[in-house]
Amino acid sequence: MTPVVACPQPVGCAEFSTTSYTTRWDATTDTLESWTERTPGRLLESNPWALLLGSHLLLRCGHYDESLRRCGLARELFSSAGDTQGTYRSIAAMEFTWFWRGDFERAEQCCREALKFATSDEERVHTLSSLGSVLSLLARWSESDSAWRDAERLSAGRFPEELLRIRCQKSNAQYLQGRFHAARQSGRAVLRRLGLVSTGSFQAAFLNVLAVVEAYVGEYRLALNHVDDCLSRCERSGYGFLRPAAEDVRGQILLAMGRTADGSATIRAAAEAPELANDDFSRCLCLSHLGTSARRMGDLGEAMNYYDQALAMNRTGPTPYASLTAQSNREYTRLLCDRDLPLVSLRNSRDGATASGLLFVAAKCDFFESVVLAERGECKPALSLLTRAVDAHLMYGHIHFLSQELMAFPELALEFLSSLANAALIAGSLDALARHHDSLPLMLKALTLSEETALGVLKASAQHLNDENWRVLAGRARRHRSPAVRRAAADLSASRLPMDKGLTPDLPELTAREREVLRLIADGLRNADISQRLYLSPGTVKTYVNRIFSKLGVQDRVHAVLYYKDQVGR
Repeated sequence: MTPVVACPQPVGCAEFSTTSYTTRWDATTDTLESWTERTPGRLLESNPWALLLGSHLLLRCGHYDESLRRCGLARELFSSAGDTQGTYRSIAAMEFTWFWRGDFERAEQCCREALKFATSDEERVHTLSSLGSVLSLLARWSESDSAWRDAERLSAGRFPEELLRIRCQKSNAQYLQGRFHAARQSGRAVLRRLGLVSTGSFQAAFLNVLAVVEAYVGEYRLALNHVDDCLSRCERSGYGFLRPAAEDVRGQILLAMGRTADGSATIRAAAEAPELANDDFSRCLCLSHLGTSARRMGDLGEAMNYYDQALAMNRTGPTPYASLTAQSNREYTRLLCDRDLPLVSLRNSRDGATASGLLFVAAKCDFFESVVLAERGECKPALSLLTRAVDAHLMYGHIHFLSQELMAFPELALEFLSSLANAALIAGSLDALARHHDSLPLMLKALTLSEETALGVLKASAQHLNDENWRVLAGRARRHRSPAVRRAAADLSASRLPMDKGLTPDLPELTAREREVLRLIADGLRNADISQRLYLSPGTVKTYVNRIFSKLGVQDRVHAVLYYKDQVGR
């Protein structure tokens, strides 16, 4: 923000930065620290704008308590001076801090109080937008929708940045509800216009949410690009409070891609990050993810320990999404440890999720119960419930969950596939299974089931297996008893594009997103084409291209492509 940096005095910078409807702290942390160092010490505790400057710097580092203290002092000073606008800014800053600390009830209180001091429609629209976001995290869906409608109605087509921000928040609400397909669709639509939102931290946070959604629908490479883009922005601008949440997402993606040690270590580091010391919501999710990783690796005792820690994170008031996620995972693990235990607690978790509108958690509980019933030998009710659960998971896009959890019980997965008569369920289940990094053994066994299933195995495997595994599977299929399966194996082998060739070289000097853009440049795509392919705005693509040129020391696309081809060896 050139006008901010041009302000001659640090306090003037702080005041200018907060006189728009949203606190636009787009300066880097280094710049904020420079302003703080240049501010006379007496002003840091006596000037309300200086206090807000310091509070935001502390927020970026995850020091929420001290940030809130300074916001409170600023508010007192503004109030005593009769400065309504300043009072609004200080309350808005407190809401922002409570939000990122994970205390959404306190954030809601600040939003409602800020509305009393808002002096313009722009401020009211912004605060109503924030209120809708907070209420969605509390699973109060009708209230959040009402807040967003009020904001949109008050906007009357003005304030395009705020209207786009509301679209981002609605996409996040779809994710929280468990409507992953819908969240991906709306998120991708927003992504191309994300540059309209001037607040860098909001952009980074949205990229992290979109990374989660893409990962949960099984698009791991795209998810990794988004989260690396988010982390790059956090590093450039010093958004330390966002980094652990993004690292948690990155760890989940690495686990899904078979990098177990790296994934677990990444999530563990995120959970232990000092920025999360007082962020119960984010730390609860990190610990829950660690528990799930341990459970899927067969260490049920460690999984229980992590889930217990996650449930202990509700000190600031439970948020349904985080608490019911941890609770359902814990009850399932407890039943796996002792299969004679009653199912009532798991069913209570499902009922609580259903009442809270959390579709993913509710369907997950049904899936978990079906596994427990199967492990107890109650095959008929197990398969009936599993069919219902898988149908719901596929409908809403819970592909990653199905991939990971079905693969954990391969015999049950095969029995389930054998029991299906619905072609769409067979195809969807096989597509989810084929996305697993170690799906080949199960796919080879599924190839021996019905002809319809074998054809589904080939179709899904052709899309998701790497070249080596595909050759093994296709070779087995060419010897299949069914002529249709043999023909499909030959046809798919002929038409399938190799997955392991032409991949982007390591190029450690580039981020994952920059490597992807460079690969597309080498494939002959123009900026407009890359924008369409990666769901980025043209301006963002241009920025990436310029960064690539700078890092590689080249002046144009021709030399960038030559460099790329030299590295990839083609």
